[in-house]
Amino acid sequence: MIAKNCPFCGMRNNLDIDTLYPSGIGWKDADEGYRHYVFIHEQPLPKEQWCYKVVCNESYGGCGATMHGDSKEEVVEKWNRRV
Repeated sequence: MIAKNCPFCGMRNNLDIDTLYPSGIGWKDADEGYRHYVFIHEQPLPKEQWCYKVVCNESYGGCGATMHGDSKEEVVEKWNRRV
């Protein structure tokens, strides 16, 4: 998985240095194909149902931009589509 540079500040995104991690929420399938989101600390879920976020980390000189997704793959894909 490779994440493109930040679309706002151009900071190189390195997923190895604390820029991709669980967001603290997860999803459960609900009626009619919708998802219901819950805090993973209040209602334990399998890791396959955890949500993740990518951050342009200010501690490493970034701007703090954030993107959320329902999986690691989804959040990186969404990050890479931003312009």
